[in-house]
Amino acid sequence: MPTTDPGRREWQLWAELWLGAARDPDLRPIAAQMYARYRSWIATAVAEGVAAGEFARVDPGETADMAMALIDGLGLRVLLGDPSMPLEKARERIGAILARELQISAGQLPFAADHRAAHEVGSG
Repeated sequence: MPTTDPGRREWQLWAELWLGAARDPDLRPIAAQMYARYRSWIATAVAEGVAAGEFARVDPGETADMAMALIDGLGLRVLLGDPSMPLEKARERIGAILARELQISAGQLPFAADHRAAHEVGSG
């Protein structure tokens, strides 16, 4: 999830693509292609972690789908400025849920590296 202005602008463009594809069937193949790349990137990272014995034996595709749902859903709330879901809270929630799925400490996830002590698996 974005922590910089350029990252936030990228998220805004992504949200605009969602809206555009929802309204214009001609944009749907572009959105589907971008989601396929996004899913593949996450699934590959999960598969590599499983193969290395760093993650639990999870289905990489299913875990990618769950990660995408978490990131997209909470990310949209952050993008919209929902006061009940600031960026740091969203990142912590995503990290905690994915850590439980992968059976690792949330501090092992790259975006949660600064919070190792606060996010052990099972804490909440």
